[in-house]
Amino acid sequence: MSKAYYWLKLKKDFFDDPKILKIRSVAGGDTYTCIYLKLLLKSLDNDGVIFFDGIEPTIEAEIALKIREQEINVKAAMAIFESLGLLQKGEGEDVRLPEAASLSGKECDSAKRVREFRARQKEVKALHCNGAVTSGNENVTLELEKELETETETEEANASTCVRGREKTS
Repeated sequence: MSKAYYWLKLKKDFFDDPKILKIRSVAGGDTYTCIYLKLLLKSLDNDGVIFFDGIEPTIEAEIALKIREQEINVKAAMAIFESLGLLQKGEGEDVRLPEAASLSGKECDSAKRVREFRARQKEVKALHCNGAVTSGNENVTLELEKELETETETEEANASTCVRGREKTS
């Protein structure tokens, strides 16, 4: 069975959202904001729903256990979230976070493998396109060396001609 990887996408202005500003303005608001983010993360693999398993007597107590927060903070936070429309109590004791679906993403192992394969294929194709481009520099270097050799040979020939010419005149 392949693994699925989930992520939470936060908007750039997440902390400027009026609902989050309202949460942060109350006493303990920073803790409540953290609780909200933890709830979003817990609900990622269930399309924004946190199911009540019955481990604790209430959903609030169970969530507090699952996210390692104090039950009193979770109760207060959930009341605020519900009043702002960030949380809805569903069937039974289940809790739904309406914004979770729009803030989450998912990728399976196979999707990751295919994405990486396509990236490698793109690199190979790019390398094939650049194959003929780099050979131009090699020719320039060889031509310069040939010109230098020709100039050196010409200078040596001229120098030896001058020396022979002096010998004949003396």
